[in-house]
Amino acid sequence: MQIIFVRHGESEANKLNKNEYTICTGQFDTPLSELGIKQILKLRDNEIFEKFDKLYSSDLIRAYDTALAITSSENIIVDKRLRERSLGAFEGQLVKELKIHPEYSKYFYDEELKHFAHSFVVKAPGGENYADVENRVRLFWEEIKDKNYNKIVIVAHLYTIRVFFKILFNISEEECINYKINNAEPLVVNI
Repeated sequence: MQIIFVRHGESEANKLNKNEYTICTGQFDTPLSELGIKQILKLRDNEIFEKFDKLYSSDLIRAYDTALAITSSENIIVDKRLRERSLGAFEGQLVKELKIHPEYSKYFYDEELKHFAHSFVVKAPGGENYADVENRVRLFWEEIKDKNYNKIVIVAHLYTIRVFFKILFNISEEECINYKINNAEPLVVNI
C-alpha cells in the first residue's frame, strides 16, 4: 500500500507562531492563511493525487480545506482520530496570557511541566500528550491497514503524521518529536 501523507497548508495560527510561540493551537479550529491557500492550490495540480482509493482527513477546517484542494467533498472520509493533539484548556489562548495565569503559568516555567508541548507523558490541562495521539492514530491504522487499498491519502496535522511515522517505522519517541514535516508537502510512504 502507498500512503501519501499531507500536512494541512499553513494556518493563521502557524503564521502567528512562525517566529515565536504566540498562540496555543492544538485542535483550535484555525483557518488557512493566505500562504496556506496558495500552498494547497499547488496540490490540486500534483499528479501524485490523480488516482487513489481513499482520502482520509481530519475534520479541522485547515485539514479539510486542504483535502478539498485534492478532491471533491464526496470523496473525503472525515475522521476525528486524525485531529491534531489537543491542548485542552490552552487551545486558542495566547501564550503571554497563560504565562501569567495563576493556575497555568507553571506549565511554562516548571522544569517537569514546561515540556508539555513535546512530551509523551506531560500534557496541558484537559489535553493530550504524544502517547494519547499515538493511541487514537493506532486505532485508526488498525482499522484500515488490512483493507485492500493500493493508494490512500491522509490529510492531517504535524503531531498526527509524526505519530504515524512512529507506528509505521518504529522510530523512537525523540525521533518522532523532532521529525520535520512541512505544510502542504506530500510525503509518500510505501508499506
